[in-house]
Amino acid sequence: VVQLLLLTGSRRWLARAREDVDAAVDVVQLGEVLRAAHAEDLAARLGLAEDASLAELAAVSPEPWHTSFGQQRAELRSLYAQVQEVAPDTEQLSLLTFLR
Repeated sequence: VVQLLLLTGSRRWLARAREDVDAAVDVVQLGEVLRAAHAEDLAARLGLAEDASLAELAAVSPEPWHTSFGQQRAELRSLYAQVQEVAPDTEQLSLLTFLR
């Protein structure tokens, strides 16, 4: 949404969109804290280091978790690549809009 607002030059809604993005980031950060706690617990139960990766957890987990963790890892990698792809464009558009 922010990227579309920047492309159209619509500054009116930019602050609101930024607030929405910030709120979403807060939710994701809370989810990450909870995920990390559960992952550490699972790693300990499986005899792995607390900071075991999702791939390491998947490798030693029984089915259906082995497959589920593998699928989640693939999806997370795909989402990460998508974010990396648009992040530079969004940053450039933001700079250009504010320089107008």
